Amino acid sequence: DQSDASLACGTNPSYTGDWTAWTGDLASEQQPTVCHELCFDVALLYDPTTGGTEPQMKLQGGAPDYYRATFKAYNVMTDSNGSSPGWRRICAPIRGLDSDGSLPSNDDGYWIMGVPHNYLSEDSTFPSASPSPNTAWLPL
Repeated sequence: DQSDASLACGTNPSYTGDWTAWTGDLASEQQPTVCHELCFDVALLYDPTTGGTEPQMKLQGGAPDYYRATFKAYNVMTDSNGSSPGWRRICAPIRGLDSDGSLPSNDDGYWIMGVPHNYLSEDSTFPSASPSPNTAWLPL
């Protein structure tokens, strides 16, 4: 991957819907495991600001609501000149809301709801406030 943000888009119906309920293997139609997290490996190779960054990942919903959520890692990472260099694996929990109604979190980080936005068309006709997790989390 090149520097800066990356975008992976899956609009096929196999990739949309409630991932917290998924128990199958899309390739083989079998049900070996339950999907409870999305993981990614990340390293900061060069940081001209020397301030480091907190890795994050976004889930973007589709039409008509374009809900989105961001998973933010707790730990700042730096390049090799900083205090926290190297590769790390970050796993974001994929499950329903916690019993108190909050978005899931784990030792790696936490989810927050973002303002709806259509990244593919740059449509800006959405509300300026983040939706309630009760409304938007599962439809993502």
